[in-house]
Amino acid sequence: MEVVVPLQASDLEGSADGGYVVLGRMGEVWVGRVTPELVATPWGQAATARCAVRVGDQVLLGFEDGVRRMDPTGVVEELVVGLGPVYDLASSPDGRWVAGALMDGRVFVWEAPDLELAAVLEGHEARVAAVAFSPDGRWLVSGSWDASVRLWSVAEIDEPAELLLDRLQRAWGRRPEELLVRAP
Repeated sequence: MEVVVPLQASDLEGSADGGYVVLGRMGEVWVGRVTPELVATPWGQAATARCAVRVGDQVLLGFEDGVRRMDPTGVVEELVVGLGPVYDLASSPDGRWVAGALMDGRVFVWEAPDLELAAVLEGHEARVAAVAFSPDGRWLVSGSWDASVRLWSVAEIDEPAELLLDRLQRAWGRRPEELLVRAP
């Protein structure tokens, strides 16, 4: 059975639990579940939102200046501002992590639901247009206008810095400070 939501979608994002959120071109936010009836419910209006993702009982929206949260009553509150444009949002299958694709080439990873910063992933040289988690939640994929796709290990976000530093030293055979280039 197919049901068509009466709007032009500018973003559509699904979650592992069968839920989805549709962001209309005029800022309409629709939330639904994939069931035999496939019902979508209007939640509210977010006229200038660029992207949306459902995390539990809330919708996170990417804007020109950061990320905001919308609850089921349509109330929107600021969560993270001052980032610059957020072009895509994705939630890990377990709902623990939220990734955001930024204009400046960075990917932010936050811990849901309050978006506590967990990692800033740098490596793209241009706008990051899309982010997605692997079905098992172990990997985050980001795609950029620099014509690259990067694969990031989500498991390493939880690892202590000392363990990561030790792994780095063993892999490279040198201490990180030996590899730093000092400006004249």
